[in-house]
Amino acid sequence: MRSLPVVAATLLATASVSAAGIALDETGLEGLVWHAETLDGKVVAFRRADEPINPASLVKMATTLLALERLGPDHRFETHFELSGPLDAETGTVRGSLIVRGAGDPDFHWENAWLVAAELRTRGIQRFEGDVVVVPPFWFGWEGGAEREIVDADERAIAMGERLRVALDPPRWPKEAAETWVRSGRGGEKIAIPFAGRVRLDASARGTPLVAHVSKPLTAVLRRFNAYSNNDIERIGDLLGGPQALARGTSEKVGGSAVRLETTSGLGVNRMTSRQIVALLRALSTAAAQARTPVGELLPTAGCDPGTLAQFFPRLSTAPFAGSVTGKTGSLTLTDGGIAAFAGYAQTRQGTVLFSVAYPRAGRHMAEARRAEERFVVRLVESLGGPQPDACATGLPAADSDTRVVAEE
Repeated sequence: MRSLPVVAATLLATASVSAAGIALDETGLEGLVWHAETLDGKVVAFRRADEPINPASLVKMATTLLALERLGPDHRFETHFELSGPLDAETGTVRGSLIVRGAGDPDFHWENAWLVAAELRTRGIQRFEGDVVVVPPFWFGWEGGAEREIVDADERAIAMGERLRVALDPPRWPKEAAETWVRSGRGGEKIAIPFAGRVRLDASARGTPLVAHVSKPLTAVLRRFNAYSNNDIERIGDLLGGPQALARGTSEKVGGSAVRLETTSGLGVNRMTSRQIVALLRALSTAAAQARTPVGELLPTAGCDPGTLAQFFPRLSTAPFAGSVTGKTGSLTLTDGGIAAFAGYAQTRQGTVLFSVAYPRAGRHMAEARRAEERFVVRLVESLGGPQPDACATGLPAADSDTRVVAEE
């Protein structure tokens, strides 16, 4: 088990920050809006805390909360592989197609496909005379969320199947696949299982069950999305009812009428207040405690994990702050004039504080906005006695970490 900041809400509730709040030096913080509280709701600092802002990718924390509550921390996505025809054991040829029955695994990549290929080969399969038949929802690799996804659902499903077909045929690998093979430390044979047919979509396809790819636990999937602020977290949001369901659930958690969510990733025009974002943090820590899951297994920690947190806030990622701030970044460069947002949990010597800070209309001044946000968090932590970091443990899981392929015969 990782030893991480913000271990559980029951522990965070011991925070002893004064309800009277603190006085921050606001020099260099012009343009920022913020709100900070202890976990039990004592206000520490605020400025324009009830002004609706675009939370950008802080919306991913709402999606994380909904997924944790609806699916549970140990949920694993299963992708089933079936044969539509017999296997000629002598030649290793399947006289039929490979049916891929998806269940919405949002984090299936080259490495996962290669695990499937290895299992197919152990079962004597060398090639298919037929097609790759996709039964959605099946995902393969990243698209970039709603901004970059193929709009037509059928066309998108075919594209995902084509990626799988290419993954099982090394001579057709693009540069990305070859680099991933090397980076993942794989050696030995690159298993080739070619298809004579094409990729097609058939939601009614049925075949003989063969194997299932079982994903890593939901917590690890969410942490990967949040660390890199990957907009394909929308794949999880879609499984949970999309933006409307997320907006309803979030409004119930944080109160007020300012919540507006048109995506589950933070792309587009969304609205929350800084106070509501802090309420969202509190709700997430409560749900994590109930699920016996450290918040640090859902969100990245500065100085421990790669991704946008390390990229945007170098001071928080180095001593003495490293290991003391767990949270989420948000960035939009054009929408609403640009927005830089940051929210999370800071461990201080006077207890844990929940904060939300944003720079509305950052426009072309994103780097300056990030420096101002980091300045705010540093002053906030120092005003509460300084950082109280925790040790880092295991790194961010790889695409195929804690995944497996199991027989279904």
